[in-house]
Amino acid sequence: CFHIYWHIRVEGFGLPVLEAKHNRCPVISGDASSSPEVYGNVVLSIKSNSMDELLDCLNKIALDIV
Repeated sequence: CFHIYWHIRVEGFGLPVLEAKHNRCPVISGDASSSPEVYGNVVLSIKSNSMDELLDCLNKIALDIV
């Protein structure tokens, strides 16, 4: 897995994110719902509707900065 982008607007536990982190896959998560509280600083968190932040995170992953 190169990366996972987990964009959720409703409550959900997010098992795919936990599985991705277990397999050392970078995760980008939106800030909607309880995602920031659940995932904390183990994911790259972005504002849910920010294309600029998404592109910035994808660049960080591509350049292996995270």
